[in-house]
Amino acid sequence: MRILATICALQFVFILVLLRAVSAEPAAAPPAAAIASSPIRAADTRVQAASATLDAAAEARLRAVIREELQQQARDSRNEAFVAERQPPEPAPRISDEDQLRRERVAMTFAELESTGHASAAEMAAFGAEIAKLPPADRTEMLRRLTAAIRDGRLDAAM
Repeated sequence: MRILATICALQFVFILVLLRAVSAEPAAAPPAAAIASSPIRAADTRVQAASATLDAAAEARLRAVIREELQQQARDSRNEAFVAERQPPEPAPRISDEDQLRRERVAMTFAELESTGHASAAEMAAFGAEIAKLPPADRTEMLRRLTAAIRDGRLDAAM
């Protein structure tokens, strides 16, 4: 959002500079005698000079504000990068002893079923209940292994 505001401010400054350049271009100049004799022209010249001074001051203030915003953005982005680098990585989730025991028990049951080559509907139901108690990642892995064993013909499972 700040970048958008900065870009808009820069565009505004650019437009002001262009307008000043266009208004500073001399038109067909009247004779010098006519300029000197016209009090309205002299007053107009003084107003234009004062306006240019004000525009220059406003432009300088605007440039200073834009410069400060850009510097603040640079500091903020460096600080965010520094904080992100200093953050310690999140530790791996600790597997509880109970989950580890379940995982080993399910792996042993799977190895027994695979070694016999077939499983009854009751054995599959009991095995499915054991798999359901596993954490999601372990459950997915065990179901993948079971599906592969059935598909490859290493296990004939009655469902």
